[in-house]
Amino acid sequence: MPPFDLPVPLALCRSVDHVLGHPHTAAIEPKFDGWRCQVLAGAGRLWSRHGTDLSASFADIAEASRALPDCVLDSGELAFGKLQSRSGRGPRSHEGFTVHLAAFDVLAVGDTDWRPKPYSERRGRLLDLLEGGPPAIRPVPVTGSVATALDWVGALGGVEGIVMKPNRPYVAGHGSGWLK
Repeated sequence: MPPFDLPVPLALCRSVDHVLGHPHTAAIEPKFDGWRCQVLAGAGRLWSRHGTDLSASFADIAEASRALPDCVLDSGELAFGKLQSRSGRGPRSHEGFTVHLAAFDVLAVGDTDWRPKPYSERRGRLLDLLEGGPPAIRPVPVTGSVATALDWVGALGGVEGIVMKPNRPYVAGHGSGWLK
C-alpha cells in the first residue's frame, strides 16, 4: 500500500514561450496528447488528474498494471480524441485501437514515498519498475537535447510539445518546476 491516500494532487507544468535558456533542466520528455492519470499498479486502479476513477473505463490498462510491482505512477494515456469514446464505458472489442500508458514518473514504491527524491532517482526507479513489464505500459523517452526533443514534436505520433524537468523532488501543482 502506498504511504499516502490516493488519488493525490499531481505536479503541473508551467507554459513558457521559449524552450532555450532554462539551465536547470535535467531532462526533456515529450508531451503526448492524452489523458493524465495516476496508476496504483499491482492493484490495477487508475484515476484522472482530477480524481475520477478510470479503472472501469480503462480496464485493459488497469489489468496490465497488475503485472507491475506495487507502485504509484504518474502517466498519460495516448490518443486523446480516441480516449473520449471510452468515457464511462470501458474498452470495446470493435474500437480498432489499443490504448497505451506513457509513464513519466513514480510517486511511490510499496510503502515508500518517492516524491521527495530528485527526478533522476525517480526516473531510474521508473525504468527499473517497467523493465520487462507489460507492453501497454512504457516509459516516455527522455533526452537532454532541446534539438532532439523538438524533433519529436509532430514526428512521434501524438506528441504535442515537450516537458522540461529539473532534478527536483515531485511537488503537487507548479512546485516541481516543470515547464512545457
